[in-house]
Order: sequence, then structure tokens, then C-alpha cells
Amino acid sequence: MASAQTKINYADHVLPWVETHCSKCHNPDKKKGDLDMTTRESMLKRDRALVPGDAAHSTVYTSTVAGVDSDELMPPKSKGGPLPQHLTDLIRDWIDQGAAWPEGASTMRMSA
Repeated sequence: MASAQTKINYADHVLPWVETHCSKCHNPDKKKGDLDMTTRESMLKRDRALVPGDAAHSTVYTSTVAGVDSDELMPPKSKGGPLPQHLTDLIRDWIDQGAAWPEGASTMRMSA
């Protein structure tokens, strides 16, 4: 897994956890909490959801480390939360490194 010294690659490190833990509830059709996590642009539209370079002020990160009984915890206990620490560390490090996301990339896989 990536460490703070490792440059986090979106496709290898970020995309798998977003697809597995986030985009089923946070997509253009559902937008739980008024948050669409399928594109960088949609995440940046939601106030403080993603603050590149500042995980401590990004709810995409802070919600993953909220207390196990907190209403803010994402994913919630009913959806498999909390995430293991190696994933919350990855999210924190990715955001602190600037939340690099290839232009036009989406977490929604298109079927042919």
C-alpha cells in the first residue's frame, strides 16, 4: 500500500476504493448528502468535500475517520464502515498530495 512518501496514483490507489466504498451512493443519480464522487469536478463542486492539499479540511477524508457511532462516518456502519486504517491513510495522503486525478477520468465504468 502507498505511504506518505509514495506518490499516489489515481487509477491504482484511489479508483478501487471509491468504486467499492463510495460511488454506489455518491453518483449522479443518487448523490447521497448532495455529493457525487464520480468525477473530480463534481467533488470540488461540493463545499469542502475535496480540498486538494488539505485532507484535514476535506470531508471525503474526515468523514472516514469520524467515530464509529458518529452520524458523519462514511461509509456508515450499515454499509461496512469504518474503513480500515490503511484506506483512511491512503485517502489522507492522496488528498494531501494534491488529489491528482487524470483529466476526464470517472469512477463510473462505462460498459461497451
